[in-house]
Amino acid sequence: MIDVHSIRRTFARVIIGFIWFNAVLVGAVGVLAGQFNAPMLLGALLLAASATYTWRQDGTGTVTRLTSSMVVAAQAALLVYAASGSAYQIDLHMYFFASLALCAGWCDWRALVANAAVVAVHHLVLNYAVPAAVFPSL
Repeated sequence: MIDVHSIRRTFARVIIGFIWFNAVLVGAVGVLAGQFNAPMLLGALLLAASATYTWRQDGTGTVTRLTSSMVVAAQAALLVYAASGSAYQIDLHMYFFASLALCAGWCDWRALVANAAVVAVHHLVLNYAVPAAVFPSL
């Protein structure tokens, strides 16, 4: 019989790998969009390192589940920003939904709420502070 702890232990490796993939993807999208930004790539890498550190310290505990879920959302935001000015920026917003769906693998409603909260704050704040980071100029 599979219990929730077994699912979480397996899923932890998946999401940590996905987080590191996202860090590399942020840099690649920046290069492809002609807007490579070293601080943005560094931010994505630091987010990945923080999630990995938390996982190493906390295992699959609540802190790891919440941190990794928020990191996935923050990296999706960086990915959208890396594509700013390109035709794909608006399409990359679907990545927020994919990251939210992925976080369901934690089998913890709090992880989903944490991810959604980061996305909501990101859109509310940057829509006014740096609109080009969220939506292409029309």
